[in-house]
Amino acid sequence: MKGFSNQFKDLPDYIVKITKEIWEDRGLSTLHHYYDENIRILRLLISRWGLPLETRRAFLSKVKAQYDAIDDADKWGQFDTVFDTTALMQESRTEPHIQLYFLGFHPGGGELFPINLANALTQAGRIVSMVAVDMSDINEDMRGRLNSQVPVYHIDHLIEASRGVFLHAAGVSVINSHIANSDGFLAQIDEAPIEVPYVVTLHGSYVGLENADDQVITWITDNVHAWVYTADRNLEFFENRPVDHTLFTKLPNAMPPDPRPAPFSRADLGIAASDTVFMLVARGVKRKGWRAAVEAFKTLRATREDIHLLLIGEGPATEDARHRAGDQAGVHFLGYQSQINGILRLTDCMLLPTRFEGESYPLCLIQALQEQVPVIATDIGEIRSMMTANDKAAGLILENQRDSTAYLAALTEAMEKICDPGQRAKFSVVAKTCGAKFDMARLVEDYVRIYQQAQQRFETTTLAR
Repeated sequence: MKGFSNQFKDLPDYIVKITKEIWEDRGLSTLHHYYDENIRILRLLISRWGLPLETRRAFLSKVKAQYDAIDDADKWGQFDTVFDTTALMQESRTEPHIQLYFLGFHPGGGELFPINLANALTQAGRIVSMVAVDMSDINEDMRGRLNSQVPVYHIDHLIEASRGVFLHAAGVSVINSHIANSDGFLAQIDEAPIEVPYVVTLHGSYVGLENADDQVITWITDNVHAWVYTADRNLEFFENRPVDHTLFTKLPNAMPPDPRPAPFSRADLGIAASDTVFMLVARGVKRKGWRAAVEAFKTLRATREDIHLLLIGEGPATEDARHRAGDQAGVHFLGYQSQINGILRLTDCMLLPTRFEGESYPLCLIQALQEQVPVIATDIGEIRSMMTANDKAAGLILENQRDSTAYLAALTEAMEKICDPGQRAKFSVVAKTCGAKFDMARLVEDYVRIYQQAQQRFETTTLAR
């Protein structure tokens, strides 16, 4: 076998001997597979990362040198013919790199959704990375929810390297932002047009840009190639701004199923099987319903002792609610919890008494519907449509009124009604129907379609410059 010894002269003798015997026993077929594998690897790298021509040439040059060293072209043919190197130099990238921008690994639906989307895109075979705006405080459970295959960058990486250099070096094909803060950063890093297709998903955070500089807002609206919104109220920000409304697409949120059990049982909390259990899960910020839930529960508990309230979350509003609850029996402050679906399976009703300004499409409501748990919620954002099927609601929907006294009275009355097992059973049937609407796989297909549309618009815009 001419050239064999020279080709492997740097390897230990026993490896050379064994390799030569294998190749001779298999009629050199293994050797041919070796080249096939190298070419397949190159083709995969091109499809996923679009390698520069000089990199392709260097790769092929080394493989060809090994091929020529064996000097068996008479049997297989010339290297450039057998492996069609001309076609390899012309092949284009086919797999986009989707980069999702989010606030960081903090508790909250606005942070959890992009993590779930990144996981679902990865599971669908897409290349995904994430850029966090704030990494100063990391919730390890939230961090653990992200697929370990997904790289995470910090917004500072864009600032330090310059936006264009970073996006090129990372091989980013499309940006999908999920937080207004990141859009503000992108606008201020470089005033030049964005270097890749740019998609923004609106979750309600744009209320924070109301007082931003006009220059920042103009850059964002001029550069975005597709907008995704979850609730009609997300569009209020753009009512008096010059923006192309044909770029907007309304999509739901979704949640993957979570079969994990609760980390405790009813018995652990001293709750009887016949008791009615209410549950609130929210960030501990004002107007998310902490005060309302505690005050309404205290009122109702004064007339019946067979009810309990589970409060899940952390923050200033949580501490205020804890102070208001005092030593009230039946109130359980459980802090941050990961297994929300499992805990929902222990409860009878989810409370969503939110009057939060940016409320759009709460993920905790999806989780309740997935578990067929009735809900008492405020008519705000997309909550009514989320918990409605065939003109029937999966619970009781409260008017979004600023008068707290009237609102608390309505909430207390609704909680009294939901204590009826027969009423809950009817709501549970509707919840099951509603829960089936939130399909993560279908949502991924919708997002991929929007990314492709953004790519087309980006190409058209770039050619027009």
